Amino acid sequence: MAADEALLSWASRGPTRLVFRTYAWDRPTLSLGRTERYPEGWDEGALEREGIAVARRPTGGGAVLHAEEVTFALAASAPGPWRLTPRGFSNRAAEALSAALHACGLAGSRVAEESSRAVLDPAQRPDASSARERTLCFARSDPGEVEAKGYKVAGLASRFGRAGALCHASVPLTRRSRSIAEFRTRSFREREALEGHARSVGELLGAHPADLESLGKAIAAALEAEISRRFHALLLPASLADVGILEHPAAEGGRVGWVALTVYAIAMAFVEAACVVTLKQLYVPGAWAPPFPPLPAAGLRLEQAREIATLIMIGAVAALGRPPLRVVLARGLWVFGLWLLFYYAFLEIVTGFPGSLADPDLVFLVPRPWIAPVWFACLVSIVCAAFARILSRKGGGRTHG
Repeated sequence: MAADEALLSWASRGPTRLVFRTYAWDRPTLSLGRTERYPEGWDEGALEREGIAVARRPTGGGAVLHAEEVTFALAASAPGPWRLTPRGFSNRAAEALSAALHACGLAGSRVAEESSRAVLDPAQRPDASSARERTLCFARSDPGEVEAKGYKVAGLASRFGRAGALCHASVPLTRRSRSIAEFRTRSFREREALEGHARSVGELLGAHPADLESLGKAIAAALEAEISRRFHALLLPASLADVGILEHPAAEGGRVGWVALTVYAIAMAFVEAACVVTLKQLYVPGAWAPPFPPLPAAGLRLEQAREIATLIMIGAVAALGRPPLRVVLARGLWVFGLWLLFYYAFLEIVTGFPGSLADPDLVFLVPRPWIAPVWFACLVSIVCAAFARILSRKGGGRTHG
């Protein structure tokens, strides 16, 4: 979601930019509208037990449970060469989605401006804006969204700036998205509203579970073609990195996040160097070159425990925010690489060791003592850091600009 906000920013910085991407979720995720209240009204314990992540969209609208669906984002310069009003932009996106569903065998249509229907508890309806904020996305239809066979099949939400526009859409393929009501703490008749008002594309087409993946791909392909046709844009494959955006800026914190990880790694390297200097002074004074005297058993166990704790610290920082596994690996490799490199830099400053990169050193004690030239340890650190950046820049999307 933060990547989509970054794409909106990118589209807003040029007069003729358009970017479209479809994506999936590595686990079920509850997304909240930009101003929606949380955790009020939600069972946080139930969400955690079911392994459901929580994210906030840069767009508005009600809450959506993203699982087994097609999700897309469309961002464009505004007004751009297409000369669309904000409502015209979201309507064109909805019409493109309707046409894509029709190409996949489901006749859908955009909800007209004068049409808006919902099933709400009277206590939930003090005014229209409050109802919209407190209603689950698929418990109502607003103008510009998509229906088929009398049911809402896609939820669209938009955000508009002075120079750009962003449209999000969720297209469920199974009924799982309607289980969102199970995580509410108050009854607003939302379960009944969802069951009476919404259906997934897969349900309406009678798709077999084994065919859902191919159905999702077909919808995404048809949607791409419709976006290209209706916005007169040639969509070219590109990664998010091609427009200067990390794939998971929310999880990684963007450039600021990498700076923070770098500062953490360097600070930890100094702590590590200081610990090693102190421990060597305690157990083996002056033993900076082979043959390395054996550590006392108690000292060896302490050193091994320290190294294990260091690796745990790296893993814990890498997993903050529960990002995808690839992002955890990228973070961990980055911190590990910088930590090892700056560890030797600080050792040289404090002790004069290593005198050269060819000097041997007791590089690791886990799982067993390992002696290697310092240059080899530095090479490992550089490879880890480089691979971390490669992993962090792998992204998906299609851009036009």
